[in-house]
Amino acid sequence: MSPEQATGERELTAASDVYGLGAILFELLTGEPPFTGPTAHAILVKRFTTEAPDLRTRRPDAPVACAAAVARALASEPDQRFPTAAAFAAALVGEVSPMPVAAPADDRSVVVLPFCNQGTNPEDEQFSDGLTEEIITDLARVKAIRVLSRTSSMQLKDTTRSIPALGRELRVSHALSGSVRRAGTSLRITAELIEVATDTPVWAERFSGTMDDIFDVQERVAREIVAALGVTLSAEEDHRLAQRPIQDRRAFELYLRARQEIRRYDGPSIERAEELVRQAIAIEGEVPPLRALLAWAKVIRVRAGVVTDTRGLDEATAVAEALIREVPDAPYGHALMGYIGHERGTIPKAIGHLRDALERDPDDVDAIIYLAIGVMGCGDTAASARMAERLKAVDPLAPMTWMLVGAVPWWVGRPADGIPDLERALSIDAGNPMIRWTVGYARAMAGDVAGAAREAAVLAEQAPTMPYTPQLLAIVQGLQGRHEEAQAILRDVTLLDAHQLFHLSEAFAVAGDTERALALLEEAVDTGFHPAGFIAEHCPFFESLRGTPRFEAIAEKAQRLTREFVASGVAP
Repeated sequence: MSPEQATGERELTAASDVYGLGAILFELLTGEPPFTGPTAHAILVKRFTTEAPDLRTRRPDAPVACAAAVARALASEPDQRFPTAAAFAAALVGEVSPMPVAAPADDRSVVVLPFCNQGTNPEDEQFSDGLTEEIITDLARVKAIRVLSRTSSMQLKDTTRSIPALGRELRVSHALSGSVRRAGTSLRITAELIEVATDTPVWAERFSGTMDDIFDVQERVAREIVAALGVTLSAEEDHRLAQRPIQDRRAFELYLRARQEIRRYDGPSIERAEELVRQAIAIEGEVPPLRALLAWAKVIRVRAGVVTDTRGLDEATAVAEALIREVPDAPYGHALMGYIGHERGTIPKAIGHLRDALERDPDDVDAIIYLAIGVMGCGDTAASARMAERLKAVDPLAPMTWMLVGAVPWWVGRPADGIPDLERALSIDAGNPMIRWTVGYARAMAGDVAGAAREAAVLAEQAPTMPYTPQLLAIVQGLQGRHEEAQAILRDVTLLDAHQLFHLSEAFAVAGDTERALALLEEAVDTGFHPAGFIAEHCPFFESLRGTPRFEAIAEKAQRLTREFVASGVAP
């Protein structure tokens, strides 16, 4: 019985049924209901004074997504639960069937658990994390092995969950664990590769040496894991394993931190990223990955609305072209050209460059994300779903992964289905304004205007200059019937890439400015963002435009461009 039923409320919604389903699922998975007590009165008091317990405190091997879905279903306030039982079910599909399935028998996939620091110096913790990241980087260079990204692996730091449970949830065949002990310049590293299906070691080794040997040790670990998995390196992979694009460990740590900051899409984070890269360059010099990352920060400044001119794109283009000339076998220049192409509206060319980058580094998470967004914008919903699955395989615990997975249902008219995944992303990184925008945007599409308004209010404080912020604020105002207020919000918005043009056209449509909405929509379609099915049928914000001659002409153009794109075979 939901809290509102217990208090005798007469106007009940589907949210009450969702609560009941959540309670039943909780009991089925744990053997007891979420709230217990010696008397019915005691149980009711608990229900009204405490939140439902975390499913995983009683069922540790339950998937993260399952626990998150049950927690939302058992929320005390009806408007915090799933709007329908179907949305609740969608949050569980693929995550509980009835429990996570193991990786295929012939799969060679590895999660590298953060190495345990056995030293007494707090700085040794950073060293052990850096070693973990270096081994992940090495293994990712081998095409026959699927290795989970650094973002996902580091979220497992200090986990107490069993190896088999992790393997089932992450769908990997093997887990690498290890420890590091450093005393002065002396170094001892132990590592163990475990087959998750049987929870048995298939390889273990202890390495002793000095800090001067660290790069040799990590390469040896990677090579012995490759051998233990029965993989034969190609000549190119053998060469890559011996390469060190960033030689200094401190510079490498700065590089990783900078990359994480850039992914947050806000001005202060981008500034921190640039400073971290400059520190790394002071140590390592202007090596290709650091040059590429600094140039990418310029691209993100444009995308996030931190700057209103595109000079940064010109500067980044010069860097990308130089990198392609100087290190043609590396992914850096091609990936950077792909990012730039998104901002310039040359989406098919951008996709080509991103595919080139992924041929050189198949597990480049950022290239996969941009590629997925590109094919979404070109209307290829099947390709976008494939890319989302690819990202889940490489980086299943990262917030950007679940943001992308949650966005896929938008384009086929099921925004509510993706909200649980988007909220999962937000729970991992609540400070990321881009993720918060996706949650608010999806809620607005699903008809939850109050929920969209809550996210928009946070965005207004968190990222007022990001172009997506006024877009969501205006949509909320428009859906509430305040058209003049919505148009005032949009008055000074800077128009940038095709993706932003498209979403701003939605806002103008909801705000009642039909001419502006149609002009921006046509410009977005002409510059590479033309999701035909979404435009013609699924986007609720264009409802007032459908049937008008100009809109139908734009929709027909989008349909033609989408057909041409799909037929071209550019999408992976």
